[in-house]
Amino acid sequence: MVPSRQEQHFIDHPRLPFLTLRSTFNSGLAYKTHQHETVSLGVVLEGTTRSTINGSEYHLQAGDMVLIPPHCAHACNPKTGHRSYHMLYIDQQWCVEVLNANPDQMVFTTKQHVLRDATLFASLKAWLDDFSNPQYDDLTPLTAIIQHAGDLTPASPRHLDRITQSEQSIQALAAEQGMSQEGFIRAIKRQTGLSPLALRHNQRIELAKQFIAQGMPLIEVALLVGYQDQSQFHKHFVHFTAATPKQYQGRLTSPPTTTRKS
Repeated sequence: MVPSRQEQHFIDHPRLPFLTLRSTFNSGLAYKTHQHETVSLGVVLEGTTRSTINGSEYHLQAGDMVLIPPHCAHACNPKTGHRSYHMLYIDQQWCVEVLNANPDQMVFTTKQHVLRDATLFASLKAWLDDFSNPQYDDLTPLTAIIQHAGDLTPASPRHLDRITQSEQSIQALAAEQGMSQEGFIRAIKRQTGLSPLALRHNQRIELAKQFIAQGMPLIEVALLVGYQDQSQFHKHFVHFTAATPKQYQGRLTSPPTTTRKS
């Protein structure tokens, strides 16, 4: 494993509550396969990385952008050395509305995952570099990306609550469906890109992020999402986010003290 000199910030825009920016520098850390409730837009600033999205592998370098729909299984691992990037988490409803559709009827997807367009990249990077400025809320650079690469598909129920919210074993859940444990695991992985157990932990961490953003103490958050052991909560949080709960708790609403320029 490449030692990491990682520096990162989570930034909430004071006037755009449907956006959260994660800026990460000099990171050699890898991510387990995971998914988000939000749309994710990555911007590679330095280095190279290997991204796997729904089983397809993409090799990314500085100047590339990657757009990932909600509930889409993905992972990101540096190819060599370290990489720096912005990752913007965007409320799905806003993206659907940008595409002039009803969020109750349609969900956001993409025409393409990887974008290589120097003009769009430069515009978006300049916008993200000034993201925490409360006076700077022009959404034109982001809207251009969503309109360029975004797409829509009819909404459909996912029927996964029994897995993500239940404390039952995977074997017991499989038996409820009249399936073997192995067959159940294969079926869920085909549907979501994650094993049932990974999906359960992933959803717990996504819920934990919401509670942390509301200001709840970390001990309470861990218990609320189903972890009696703080060390287990910490381990899974890092595995799915490459950040500690404490780092995520330190989300910023003002500019970070370190200013970086390309």
